[in-house]
Amino acid sequence: MGNLLFMLVESAAGSVAVVYDESSTEYNPVMLVTGVNSKGEKYEEKIEPLKVNPNKASGVEMAGLTTYLMDKGEIKTTRLSFTHNIGMGLDGGHDVFDKQNFISSLTFKIQLIMENQAFVVK
Repeated sequence: MGNLLFMLVESAAGSVAVVYDESSTEYNPVMLVTGVNSKGEKYEEKIEPLKVNPNKASGVEMAGLTTYLMDKGEIKTTRLSFTHNIGMGLDGGHDVFDKQNFISSLTFKIQLIMENQAFVVK
């Protein structure tokens, strides 16, 4: 197993850790996502981040994708609320393997923030 790239521990939703899988190459990256789901069940999933579709992905897939993008400098952090609040089950009962539309969820959350002026962009 490679160096730990990302780890999240949430009491309600379980935990997730992401590393590059030993089969990963520069041209075919593979992330190994391991953790414990909200039911206390351990899981281990190999994710090919370049094949993840955020319009229909699980929280585990999004953890692999966002960690890969962070490692490559494409995003500054994996602590994206749509990934961790929705994908990791913190929004009301989704399992980490439930497929969701993360783009739609993110758009909705941004709309709520703008309407409530709960967030000020500097």
